[in-house]
Amino acid sequence: MTIEMFTDGLAEPRNPGIGTFACIIYRNGELLAQDSGFVGDPISNNEAEYEALIRGLKAILSYSAEQVVVMSDSQLLVNQMSGKWKVKKGAYRERFLKAKKLAEGFKSLKFMWIPREMNEKADALTRAAYHGYLQEKRPR
Repeated sequence: MTIEMFTDGLAEPRNPGIGTFACIIYRNGELLAQDSGFVGDPISNNEAEYEALIRGLKAILSYSAEQVVVMSDSQLLVNQMSGKWKVKKGAYRERFLKAKKLAEGFKSLKFMWIPREMNEKADALTRAAYHGYLQEKRPR
């Protein structure tokens, strides 16, 4: 059994800005879960990326014994979670530590960088969450 998780985070109209996240989770090719929404304002894109990962890992805690592959177009997230890059100071550090703690509970967890074009569904969800947030905040 394999679980594939696609994650994305967004900060618009600038970075830091209005932060949104998305995660889409498949189990053996079938949609298992998806989530997206507002993270905060102002939020950096790195904070939003890590929030997507945290939400996704929490959603599949009951599948922690299965093989999990997290796919993201964030090189920072993939390389830090894989232990290739160090975590320096930054607003995202707290979320990194939260994600790392959650990751410890998984038997087989791998991180893979993918180009943005392969992450279109998660990207579309972050943008939909951003536009939804703007609609809610618009004066009536």
